[in-house]
Amino acid sequence: MSHQALIKNLKKVKNLESVGRPGDAWVSSNRAILMSQINPQNKELEYNPVQYYVDYFSSLMQQKILRPALMAVLVVGAYFGYSAVTLAAKASLPGEALYPIKSLGEKIQLVTTVGDEAKVKLKMIFVSRRGDELQQLARKPDTDKAKSENISTAVKKITEDVADVKKSIDRMATGSSAASLISTAKIVDEKTLKVEKDIVDVHASLSIDVKKEVAKDVKDAIAKTEEVGTSALTTMVTKSDEKNVKDTNQAVPDKELALRVSERIKSSEVAIETLTTDMSKMASNTPALILAKEVPLNVVPINPLNQSSTPANSTGTATLKEALKEVVDTKPHEAKDVIEVAKSLLDNKDYAAALQKVVESKSIVAEVIEKAPIITNAIKTEVASSTQAAALKASSSVIVK
Repeated sequence: MSHQALIKNLKKVKNLESVGRPGDAWVSSNRAILMSQINPQNKELEYNPVQYYVDYFSSLMQQKILRPALMAVLVVGAYFGYSAVTLAAKASLPGEALYPIKSLGEKIQLVTTVGDEAKVKLKMIFVSRRGDELQQLARKPDTDKAKSENISTAVKKITEDVADVKKSIDRMATGSSAASLISTAKIVDEKTLKVEKDIVDVHASLSIDVKKEVAKDVKDAIAKTEEVGTSALTTMVTKSDEKNVKDTNQAVPDKELALRVSERIKSSEVAIETLTTDMSKMASNTPALILAKEVPLNVVPINPLNQSSTPANSTGTATLKEALKEVVDTKPHEAKDVIEVAKSLLDNKDYAAALQKVVESKSIVAEVIEKAPIITNAIKTEVASSTQAAALKASSSVIVK
């Protein structure tokens, strides 16, 4: 049988109801059932090609354009919101709500910074930033209590950070190249000079009550900052003097070393002058009647090099008059004499010895800063006591009459 004949016979079989062709009545009945399920309320279904394309493009717009655009707006909004908070935090000061964010940001920067050299340079930027904060805190119209707390926070952080810097430089001295060590020491020298000036200037601008509260922290900050800055400069001098460094272009020129030591001496002179002016004001405000008395005063003896046999926690007894003379006259003059020695050593190019004298003079300044508020407070107490005694005496005299 041919292929065409086979197909023809199969078509005949398909149309036979006896072999499975559905009857017309059955097809019509089931069509009605299906249509009732699709459209139970017999609403007339209309096909609108325009509406179809509108719906299609609307759906496409939402999926491909509107949703991504909305997400982009949210991302951009979050970014600028974060940027605004970060920017505000950078301008914040100790005691303000956003300052912890500023501190956290600095810590993250340090953690993600690799290498002692990079870490030291970054930390000195932060130390310099603390000096700027001190200047702003001093001008801020806070209560004495708030100002004392915030300034103490800033100077304590300075002391802590420069101590960490010193440890890093000591590590670098044994493992880093001369070029790296010298480059880092230069940054430390410059930044510590700037911060020391900030601390001294801010202290001089504070009220007596605030000075009294922050005196110990300010003293520690000045002493430690000078120690670390001078140590960095001494490292620079020592490293530049090594033969293997001298034979290269890595050594710091003698002229630059002399200039840097000279800047340290000038910084100390300014600090001494600022302190002398401050102490002179204190003396001029002290009534002569108080100075005429032999008022005992227990104070820690000033010992700039901390080499006294007197234990650090013991006290020496002096009169108020003697203590005032010490901080107003004796110690400032001693500091000036030490600086003159430093100048002479500088002229002889003995940079390391000159720097040690600078440290000594700054230590005297720091110790006077700590001791002065104690004396000031004793003067105020004695004035109040004398005023009260005079009032009682006048009252008694009136009663007797």
